[in-house]
Amino acid sequence: MWPLVEERLREYPERLMVAKLMIDHGLGISEEGRVICGQIEIPIKRLGDALGLDRRTVKRAVGMIMEDDQLREIFLSLRPAGPSLKEASKHLGLTAIEISVDDPTAPGIISQVSSIIAEEGISIRQAIADDPEIHPEPKLTIVVEGSLPPTVIPKVRELRGVKRVVLI
Repeated sequence: MWPLVEERLREYPERLMVAKLMIDHGLGISEEGRVICGQIEIPIKRLGDALGLDRRTVKRAVGMIMEDDQLREIFLSLRPAGPSLKEASKHLGLTAIEISVDDPTAPGIISQVSSIIAEEGISIRQAIADDPEIHPEPKLTIVVEGSLPPTVIPKVRELRGVKRVVLI
């Protein structure tokens, strides 16, 4: 998806910034051309403020997306993925780990980490993998019930391709 968005908006870096912010937050566009988060309309001015851009630039970005058949379909279909429990984990009695890998497009890292955690009899509450096409240094965030035994982090670090594991 991102290469297509980047190709279509490449000549307009500020509009590309708007599209990236929308994708990062799961913000879509309604049939009426309004920016939405699920069913909640997001004021254009607020997006502009978040990016340090004029609201007209945001409006032009949305207009350009709506005029392109492929981009229109993508943004009409975008939905937020839900809340990230990473930052709230310590307040909820959960534990979060963040994993960085050498090649985020290599298959199997989520299943390998999940297996290590499952072997300990621990339930995974949430797994969020950053899109490597959008994020220059994507991370896999795993949130689990309770705390992790001290053996889990070293096992995850030993997995092929894992660069770093951070306990949040």
